[in-house]
Amino acid sequence: PLLEGAADMSPTKSAEYSVRIYEFLRDPSAYLLLLVMFLSLGPLEMFLTNMGSLSTLIQPTSPTVQTKILSYYAASSTTARILVGLAVDFLTSRKISRIWILYALLLTGAVAQLLIVVSTSAPSLVFCASALCGLAYGGLFTTCPTLTLTIWGDAVFGTAYGSFMIAPALGAAIYGILYARVYDSGCYSGDSTCIVAAFRLTFVSFIAALGVSGVVYWGYWRRRK
Repeated sequence: PLLEGAADMSPTKSAEYSVRIYEFLRDPSAYLLLLVMFLSLGPLEMFLTNMGSLSTLIQPTSPTVQTKILSYYAASSTTARILVGLAVDFLTSRKISRIWILYALLLTGAVAQLLIVVSTSAPSLVFCASALCGLAYGGLFTTCPTLTLTIWGDAVFGTAYGSFMIAPALGAAIYGILYARVYDSGCYSGDSTCIVAAFRLTFVSFIAALGVSGVVYWGYWRRRK
């Protein structure tokens, strides 16, 4: 084992783990949260992966645009992880649900997708869009494990959150293919508007994630209070 005694598990703890895992696997809200993560982190992974080609489309004559977009993204993502952590503690101390942080981050991601669409005709907005994407990305990767721990407990946290990591991995692949198909279908002329269709769809994806997260809280988690 990694730590001395880490592999030891009493029959009581083993039984508790089995019960918690069974409850987790039978909980519809777990699968809905998985869907929320797929619909939100997938588009953000797509943006991160294709940042280079996107920046070339939007500002083809600028040699530093890709570096700037990445810098804005990285800085806001790091800042979001710190601020969201503080916000979680603040809301917890006042017995306010942390779901509102999730709602805010999903809305931020949706706005970022719209700004990317607008930036095809107003290139300077791509930096703001990148910062908002980073904010949503870092914030979601801070909020989701916190919600997982709160809802299903520490006994199965590793298994539960590890299972949820399927969502961004699958989302990165599917949304990446989406971006590639849109890009390959018409982005040869240098017209940046050719990529708009991809980000209109990711905007819809974020709105869908916001709707599903509402169902998760108001339909399931709020009843557990």
